[in-house]
Amino acid sequence: MKKKFLKYLFLLTISICAVLIIAVSWFLYNFYRNNQIESIKSFCIITSQLIDSDSSLEYLENIDSSDMRITLIDSDGSAVFDTATNSSSLKSFLQEPEIINANETGTGESSQYSSVLKSNVFVYVIKLNNNMLLRVETPLKGIYQNIAATVPLILLILLVFALISNFIAKLLTHRIIEPINKASKQLDGVLTQDQLDFEELDAYEEFLPFIKKIKFLNHEIRDYARQIDEQSHTLNTITSNMQEGLLILDSQQRIISINESAKSVISYGYTRKFTGQTFISVCRNQRILEAINKVINTKTNNFIDIEKNKQFYKFFLSPVISENNNFQGVIIFIVNATAEIKNSKMRRDFASNVSHELKTPLTSINGFAEMLKSSMIDEKDIIKISSMIYKESGRLISLVDDIIRLSQIENGALIDTQDVDFENIVNEVVSSLTPIAENRKITFALNTKPLIIKSSYSMLYELVYNLCENAIKYNVENGSINVVLKSSDKEAILSVTDTGIGIAEEHLSRIFERFYRVDKSRSKQTGGTGLGLSIVKHVVESLNGNISITSEPGKGTAITVTLPKQN
Repeated sequence: MKKKFLKYLFLLTISICAVLIIAVSWFLYNFYRNNQIESIKSFCIITSQLIDSDSSLEYLENIDSSDMRITLIDSDGSAVFDTATNSSSLKSFLQEPEIINANETGTGESSQYSSVLKSNVFVYVIKLNNNMLLRVETPLKGIYQNIAATVPLILLILLVFALISNFIAKLLTHRIIEPINKASKQLDGVLTQDQLDFEELDAYEEFLPFIKKIKFLNHEIRDYARQIDEQSHTLNTITSNMQEGLLILDSQQRIISINESAKSVISYGYTRKFTGQTFISVCRNQRILEAINKVINTKTNNFIDIEKNKQFYKFFLSPVISENNNFQGVIIFIVNATAEIKNSKMRRDFASNVSHELKTPLTSINGFAEMLKSSMIDEKDIIKISSMIYKESGRLISLVDDIIRLSQIENGALIDTQDVDFENIVNEVVSSLTPIAENRKITFALNTKPLIIKSSYSMLYELVYNLCENAIKYNVENGSINVVLKSSDKEAILSVTDTGIGIAEEHLSRIFERFYRVDKSRSKQTGGTGLGLSIVKHVVESLNGNISITSEPGKGTAITVTLPKQN
């Protein structure tokens, strides 16, 4: 603003100087011209009086006429005398305007170009008493010479005036701008306050409406900025805590926004900066790049599956289209589908295993029934065949019961939270399984104490029963089972340890899978369905607990379950 103000003042000064030069030149021109004309008129009057008194041309012949032309004209317009040329060669002056005016009024004058003097001249004519005319012609070029002589002085005066004006302009600019700058500095501090005290501002009164408007706009901008910050913070909080990946690209495939989940999927660990980078510079997966290009070219949604580090991801790609149908970018939503795919595979395996497990006893029952129907069995073998049918049907019923219980546990149907005596459940289970253990010469050793927890009675019973039943099935003759129930401040800890056949390390990670058997031949002998430990795992997960297992082939297995007291 200060530079512009100085610029305008300087231009104003130059303009004033130009006007002054023109005005002074015009004044001097008129001044010198009028003086010269008056001098010529005075000369003509004096000369005419001398001629009238002398009535001779001797005076005219003796006049120094180096800077003028004097002509004496007769009443018929012919030249009687001329100082510049031979009078006989001159044409008649009778039709000249100044001659006509002199004949009528006694004097006449004009400004014209003289071919004799080769310059612009002033002509003055006066009528003598003898009706002759005295004509004096003088050039005006002396006027410009006089003006030119005064130009240096004028320019010097104007230069001094310009310097003084420039100094005054700077002073005035400082005086004018200083209150504005001071008010601006004060306004910076005042605007940060909740209230604006205009009386504290040292500014021009005319600026107060602008300052009020600035204050209003400042509040509006601060409110708007606060809303944007809150929305941005909320959006960043949501996206940063999303398990799903979210990625936004512009029309040039540059990354506008990306959350941590998306970074972990598309990055290979060497990229630090994502925002502002092109997608191809941070991810070289050909399938993803092709999917993005397809969305850009077709402006339609797209979907792909990607596998990375044994994890399966689903990419949902959608174009961003403006109201006027212009393409703006691509939104990519990434979902970890590993659990879904594994569950799908587990369901397929479960269906296959269930079919196999059900088919085996049903085939046996169907075969024996067909033999009985066709009377192909001797009477002495009927009891034996009936026993086998009974055994296979019992195995079939056990399998169906386990499947039903597992389904109920997964669906939460068995969760009936209440205060449960955990020690009493352990004692009940051990009492019901003791006859089976004694048949195999296996003994139980209990180390429990009273323990009340808030949990599900049916699920706790299912948990303890399956652990103890498995310890019997996979134990050795004359073996033992040690059941320990203890507690900490917030947890109940149940441990079941047997002296059985044990489990090899390569099988430990899979023993909780449905229908998985370490020794299939032994499972058939013991009548196991392969769902016991799977049921245990689902019960522990449903009760928000943890389970761990340690085992050594030939020495036994220890399974420890930790459950919260308040569930």
